[in-house]
Amino acid sequence: MTPTAIPRRGFARLVVLAGAAALAPWQPVLAQGLTPATATELPESIKGVLQGTPGGAFAYYRLSHWPAGQLRVSLSYLPFNAPESHRVGFAVYQAGAQIGGATGQATGLGDSTTSNKPSVILTPSAASGPLLIKVFCYSQVLMIYTLSTSAAAAPSGAPITGPRDLGASTGGVLPSNSGGAFASYVVSQPGAAPRTFVLAYGPYDAGYAHRVGLKVLQGGVEIGSATSLATGLGDPINQDEVRLTVTPTTNGGPLTVRVFSYSSYDLSYTLLAR
Repeated sequence: MTPTAIPRRGFARLVVLAGAAALAPWQPVLAQGLTPATATELPESIKGVLQGTPGGAFAYYRLSHWPAGQLRVSLSYLPFNAPESHRVGFAVYQAGAQIGGATGQATGLGDSTTSNKPSVILTPSAASGPLLIKVFCYSQVLMIYTLSTSAAAAPSGAPITGPRDLGASTGGVLPSNSGGAFASYVVSQPGAAPRTFVLAYGPYDAGYAHRVGLKVLQGGVEIGSATSLATGLGDPINQDEVRLTVTPTTNGGPLTVRVFSYSSYDLSYTLLAR
């Protein structure tokens, strides 16, 4: 039998159909919420696909019930690109406030490890309603991910509340909020020598450059602050890195380092202490 030639248009249609068939195992994730109002109820684990964009691509999930005590939320994703790792992650909200979040990590961005499996341990309030989990991707890739939750063993000793201790580096996500979103860290023993803190974040928008930055307080008094830069706002350069050097007061007590954002974007950030 003589083979029948497939017209170019018919061939293209076959390729599309083949691609759809390849994605068939991911069919359930097509129900992922595209807005907070349409958030999908999250089972113990779910797979999803996001076509990332510079402005961000998002999937929303609602978690109405979770184990008593602490909860671990985990994300694993592919493909992994280390320089873009802080542009992929998730944020967790309860009663309209962010209570946690995490991004991918890369040693080249100041993290202690390189990983495409961000996770966070939370202690949600049983009286404050369901959790909203937002998966985000600001990297221009087709991202395949798995989002899961599980009970986390409670740590020994008293729970840690308030600002977290700041090591050599840390990172997180600040939600969009024109009224301000904040993350606070403590340097328990700052010493008397100058200390430098470096904040890197994304996405960067020059129009909001002065709305994102750092403040350092000691004894409740601000001893330094800085924002990112933009030529359109009168600065000599455009720069999304915020660098702040302060000299602590001897015997003035711990430093509080506060990351702030009044931007209309969800920002993923890395904070380094030197």
